[in-house]
Amino acid sequence: MELPFRSILLLRNVKDADTCWTREDFDRNIPILNMNASHSLYLTKIFNSELLAVVCENRSEGDTIKALYRNLQDIRYTPTILVTQSNTTLSDLFEDCRSHKMLNVLALKDSDNKFVYSYRAFPHLQVVKRRVGHIRRYFEPQLRNMEGYQIKVLPDNVMPRTVVYRDARGRRQMTGYLAHLIRNFVSTLNATMHICWENVPEEETPNPTTVNKMLQDETVDFPLVLTTSNEYSEFSDHLVMEISSWFLMLPVEANTQRARLFLQD
Repeated sequence: MELPFRSILLLRNVKDADTCWTREDFDRNIPILNMNASHSLYLTKIFNSELLAVVCENRSEGDTIKALYRNLQDIRYTPTILVTQSNTTLSDLFEDCRSHKMLNVLALKDSDNKFVYSYRAFPHLQVVKRRVGHIRRYFEPQLRNMEGYQIKVLPDNVMPRTVVYRDARGRRQMTGYLAHLIRNFVSTLNATMHICWENVPEEETPNPTTVNKMLQDETVDFPLVLTTSNEYSEFSDHLVMEISSWFLMLPVEANTQRARLFLQD
């Protein structure tokens, strides 16, 4: 099934105002949002989610694609068509898209309307060239089969969430209910799980500063760690996997009737 859309985002640089398309190229019954590279809108909050982005990248020198990433913050799964120059190096363009979590991307070269270009993101980037007349589905699902791609996981060693131990051969292992959850998730995507053991202390939880640095450097995909709402707010581009509510329990003395505090002769 093709990705649906109810509206279109047209994005181009001022230099490309006279290229790529005209208003007559689009169905007048479909709402269109016209933007240029200088505009900045958080479309997640003000527009519907069934959006098709069409981007003119002919003479933008990278400004338009940066504007695309900025305006599609938190909705980068949006199906996107890039109209590029004939001399564009598509492998570099698609690598940039992948690094910005843009997986549903097609490219058209302005001088060639017979072929559509896309890419496979996993396990490594591959540019795909397809003849228009032979295409059954334009936007192929990237996450249905990741072909063994490594998903990096960081356990927090907090029972019963993730429990780190050593087996009979002395090798570190991970169990716990979050460990089972992430293993099933990885298996569903036909990926493999890589545990970042070098950042997991033997008997302690990972250092929060280390976890934050790994998130910023994108050296971990799923940090299975506890955090507070204040700490989480620093990373607005990450999603909460689990919300736990718990209370500290302390032993107390049993209730004693007053009469039992006095002895009768």
